[in-house]
Amino acid sequence: MEENPKIVGQVFRTKDYSIFKTHELNRDIRERILRKIRKSMSKIGWLQGSEILVFPNMKVIDGHHRLIVARELNVPVDYRVVHSRDNTLIVEHNKNKEVWSFMDNISTQVKLGNQNYVLLDRFMKVFPDLRPTECIMLVRNSMNSSNREEIESGNLKLGNLNKGYEWGHQIMNIKPFFPQYYNKSIFVRSIVKILSSKPEFHMGEFMKKLKLRPTMLKPCGTVDQYVQMIEDIYNYRRNNEEKIRLR
Repeated sequence: MEENPKIVGQVFRTKDYSIFKTHELNRDIRERILRKIRKSMSKIGWLQGSEILVFPNMKVIDGHHRLIVARELNVPVDYRVVHSRDNTLIVEHNKNKEVWSFMDNISTQVKLGNQNYVLLDRFMKVFPDLRPTECIMLVRNSMNSSNREEIESGNLKLGNLNKGYEWGHQIMNIKPFFPQYYNKSIFVRSIVKILSSKPEFHMGEFMKKLKLRPTMLKPCGTVDQYVQMIEDIYNYRRNNEEKIRLR
């Protein structure tokens, strides 16, 4: 056993909330998280061992939700100073939180100026009906969305962005014919699979056939079933030699 333990960090307590500063890389404030903390803190006060972490300039690394609630309830804040200038500390602390979400990772990379994420963020604003995972499929021009590790590491790679926008608008054109399912992951994945691998498929032709037979679009359980259905719609009134195979 070590005879003289080292002091590796001191915890301070204060009610002077004005000394704390918001760091631009911290995730956005979530009302759901505030409610949860508010309920706990109003019962037991500040939870021992849950000190806020700050840089020497008092910018908060971890704990900005707790700080907001403590200020509301006039509860003393415990904090510890971390002597580092490494902004990745914020990302890592946030990633290790249970409430850290897919969008938090994207938002953080946007704040860091990661250009691929800035472009993804703009894309998502153009297509708010689509979830981030579906938007990533489109900007990557691939039916395989990025995994969480790739998103968190800041290594998202984009494909042809113009093609992504074109496909996104084409999916939106299907909305009037398939309003409850057009933006579901499995349907978007099916469309992207076809567009990325079947150059003989033309969305304009598909839309013409869809207008002729709008009731043919039905919810399916697999990508293959959707592809089969789209193939059947596309080949409606085509001669056998003109029919295309999408599966």
